[in-house]
Amino acid sequence: MELFEKASGALIDCGRSELTLDDVEVTSEEVVLKPLRLCIMKDCRLPAYSIMKIPVVNHYIEDSGDVVVKGSKLLALKKEVFMPSMLVTLRRGKTDIWVVNGQSQENVIPQGMCVAFTEPFCPDCIATISETSRVPTDITETKQSFEFLKMISPDLDANQKLMLVDVLQEHSEAFKERKNGTLPKLP
Repeated sequence: MELFEKASGALIDCGRSELTLDDVEVTSEEVVLKPLRLCIMKDCRLPAYSIMKIPVVNHYIEDSGDVVVKGSKLLALKKEVFMPSMLVTLRRGKTDIWVVNGQSQENVIPQGMCVAFTEPFCPDCIATISETSRVPTDITETKQSFEFLKMISPDLDANQKLMLVDVLQEHSEAFKERKNGTLPKLP
């Protein structure tokens, strides 16, 4: 039974007569790369409602490289300690990862506890955002409206102010400076 516990990452709770398997995933692929387990290098105290980096290690690998880390679901369920999926570089099997304590009290993670799993990093599988969206949002429109309102004479009534703001927003490109420092020509 002890060999099964080590191989499967099982947790036996004798008080509740429960057997919990640690992050078992079902797959139909014939060849599966078993994710590497990352374990705590030393006892870590996590203050209530905190986020911090903790040192982890996998003793079975000595090489270095980039990996994708996913937090243990068991740790999230049992201790309310969460980890975002992240890209890290393992150096001789060691790295630091971010953890969040979602409880209102201090949490202690003991040395040797498995807290995360790694998968090989595939650069083609990660999407990156290289530029910001050019689609105006409600927030920018509200900000622009506020800036336009500061330019409007206080002598206008509310309806006239709204009509003027609409016209200014419609032609807001006329107020933007171009890359070469010149203002656009008005029609």
